[in-house]
Amino acid sequence: MNRLEWILGIFLVVLLLIVLGLAVTLWTQPRGGEPPAFSDRPAPIAPATPVFVGKTAQTAFAQAEARAQEWQADAVLLRADATWPPGLLIGDVLDGASSWSFVFYSPAQGAIRQVTVIEESVTLLAERSYRPQQPPQATSDWTVDSNTAVQYFMTNGGQEFMRQVGSTVLTMSLRMDKPDGRIIWSVSSVATDSARGLIIDIDARTGDVLEVIHANQ
Repeated sequence: MNRLEWILGIFLVVLLLIVLGLAVTLWTQPRGGEPPAFSDRPAPIAPATPVFVGKTAQTAFAQAEARAQEWQADAVLLRADATWPPGLLIGDVLDGASSWSFVFYSPAQGAIRQVTVIEESVTLLAERSYRPQQPPQATSDWTVDSNTAVQYFMTNGGQEFMRQVGSTVLTMSLRMDKPDGRIIWSVSSVATDSARGLIIDIDARTGDVLEVIHANQ
């Protein structure tokens, strides 16, 4: 990833944070269940939010796919994205994101549509003409869910990075149309008060860590 891509990525994260800041109070509600085994301690950053509800990518995908196929029966997944607001417990992050965005492609239509899943609200956004450079991979090959990808991120330096830099924004993106045929999770943590960041790419078929990128350290 070059410097321009990194800067553009941070810019997009900031824009998304502004939107999430307006909506997060509507998206949160009490969460239940036991904390995950990985860690229940905050990476001591901003105080953790007292309530949180989230879905893993594959749980949210099931809802999004049903809506996309109402649009076109041949709709296939191109990518999925989520961003967490700063200040959450690591356990909250492992539970899932409060909102997901999925992009579906219809080969017959030559178009894409975005589907957002926010709690139980599933919204199909406007259609746009598009032809991917690479055919997307089958979702049956996508075996690593978002909570597992986040855990790999944490155990490969993410948790320590978050403790070192303080308040961070965590984002993740699933790409189904990589030129090398891989399905990739790209998980990144960006400090909210500096340009420091950590990006880890993970194979969404095998869970293998493919690349670790430190920025401005």
